[in-house]
Amino acid sequence: MVAGLAASLLIGLVYLTLPAMLGMRVFLKRRRVRLVGVAKGSVALLTIALALLAVGEVAGSFLLLAIGGSAIVLTCLIAAPAIFALAMLHPNPEQHTRADNPPLLLSLSDVT
Repeated sequence: MVAGLAASLLIGLVYLTLPAMLGMRVFLKRRRVRLVGVAKGSVALLTIALALLAVGEVAGSFLLLAIGGSAIVLTCLIAAPAIFALAMLHPNPEQHTRADNPPLLLSLSDVT
């Protein structure tokens, strides 16, 4: 199962990142989309899909197993490039302030 998740994430990142970036760019012009909201929605969909998979396993329902497994793969396939594209197109400017992130290397004037 973990190999399937990793494979669907990588396939989504390789093949769908460019279309996701173009789509997110158009979508961001019309509305404000937050990275946290997309991530929370993806986690919610994954939770529902895993619940379907668990119920299908307990009940022995091949239909629920097929729906749950497909939902997991499709969610990972779509969520990974969408989150990556949103993070690339809409970086958080507060993370790049000098006060929050001190430099890793000290200069000679800082030491003396």
